Amino acid sequence: MKIHIIGGSGTGKTFLANLLSAKYNVPHYDLDDLFWDNSANQYGVKMLIEKRNEMLGKILQNEDWIIEGVYYSWLTDSFEKADTIIVLDIPKRVYKYRIIRRFIKRKIGIERGKKETIKSLKNLLEWTNKFQRENFPQIRAMAGFSFITREGLFDLPGFEELDINSWDCVEIILYGKRKMTNYRFLSPQHALDIHNRIMRVTGTAFNDATPRATADIGPGIRITAVKSPIVDDDVAVSSSIRKVNTSQVSKEKLLMAGTLTSAMMDFLLLCLKRCVSMAISGETGAGKTTLAGCLLEIVTETVRTYTIEEGSREWNFIRRDENGNVLNSVIHTKTRPNEEKAQNIDQELLVKDSLRFNPSIIAPGEIRGREAYEVMEVSNTGHTVITTTHANSTLDTPQRIIGLAKKAYNMDDSTLFSMVSRAFPILVHVEACSDRVRRVTEIREVTGYKNGELLSQLLFEFDVRDNVYDGEDCVRVEGNFVQVNPISERLRKWLLKKGARKADLEPFITIKEDTKLDLD
Repeated sequence: MKIHIIGGSGTGKTFLANLLSAKYNVPHYDLDDLFWDNSANQYGVKMLIEKRNEMLGKILQNEDWIIEGVYYSWLTDSFEKADTIIVLDIPKRVYKYRIIRRFIKRKIGIERGKKETIKSLKNLLEWTNKFQRENFPQIRAMAGFSFITREGLFDLPGFEELDINSWDCVEIILYGKRKMTNYRFLSPQHALDIHNRIMRVTGTAFNDATPRATADIGPGIRITAVKSPIVDDDVAVSSSIRKVNTSQVSKEKLLMAGTLTSAMMDFLLLCLKRCVSMAISGETGAGKTTLAGCLLEIVTETVRTYTIEEGSREWNFIRRDENGNVLNSVIHTKTRPNEEKAQNIDQELLVKDSLRFNPSIIAPGEIRGREAYEVMEVSNTGHTVITTTHANSTLDTPQRIIGLAKKAYNMDDSTLFSMVSRAFPILVHVEACSDRVRRVTEIREVTGYKNGELLSQLLFEFDVRDNVYDGEDCVRVEGNFVQVNPISERLRKWLLKKGARKADLEPFITIKEDTKLDLD
């Protein structure tokens, strides 16, 4: 047990340290005994820096310790090695009262301590006020998660992801480009201690019984971590800390970024508003959730929507006016993993529950397990579904969803293919291209399932002609968005039945110039 307690004067550090020391039989060290030279007859004589650091080093070598004090600038090692850090922050009136009360007790001999003067009391009060006002932000940062928060990595321009491959191997992704860093933990045990602290703060189990965990560690910051025995003991822990964009990307930004064309965006919005379910596929970081979020941000203005996310929240579609009144009908839910089956709330359960809330659109953030079967069932009962999944292309997406659905029910492929063809009439694929621009590379319509074959047609695609390089980096992908085929008669009739205007459908029924139209 290694506990570091920090706070200003009068916050109760020593009282708490004594309680913990007595309860757990762990030695307690007051940093005043290291900072001030108690052998000096005069009040306020500091310990030599070399002697102070030597004494601290010996304390930190112990298996168990409780360190308490107000100091922090020379205590990086203590913060790093602590498995629990307690920061005490109390109201100004309380700590001022305690400081003055302690001064009086020492002055009249009720409490042991060096004799202070009125001047020293005044200086202490002024210093404590300044400490609370100016130093606390830095203390909170130091009491965070090692270099992970101390260096402000999450606030770096272009930060996307921090990948901790092992205790001494850390990579960072900025503006879509991965590079190795010089950051490292002090040891394998230190890396494990920091990750344990991260998970403990979030209330997430991360131990030998549960060596894999996912948690939110701040606004829009998600961590996924694994430890031994999933990784080797000399690695200790591996994790990926990803910055999630909780503010939705607008339609205009996606169009300006070249993610898709206005015709493609209009088509997807038309489908979603007129009860046509869709699945968006792509690799990690391709922009699946961003695209789905953009579409939902628009349709949730008028359509009742129920979202389901796993572990953490990326979406927020609730709109309010200037007085804080809610303007639209949105229910956001997320899973709550638990080792006890009865208390485990997973996506499968939330998908089942969604029907009880009578939504027009159900949006599971990503299907990655047995909930895939329930998602297909929901879509085939008249509800509009938009979701994402990992797949290599729109042609691979149905097989991917079927494979996940079989984790729930091992049904024959013919039945499942028939289900998926009706559940997701529109398939969308998103890719992070060689120039690091995220693009919608395929939009496909599934037209049916017959004689063991899934029938479909490509509606839109991004046609790559060449890749332009500057050294080892691809700086530009040369290509065009192309409208390949018109929508089927079946989809046309469905959209009309669900309220689409004939004029809305016209751009997607007839394709000029030999059925191909360059959309750039």
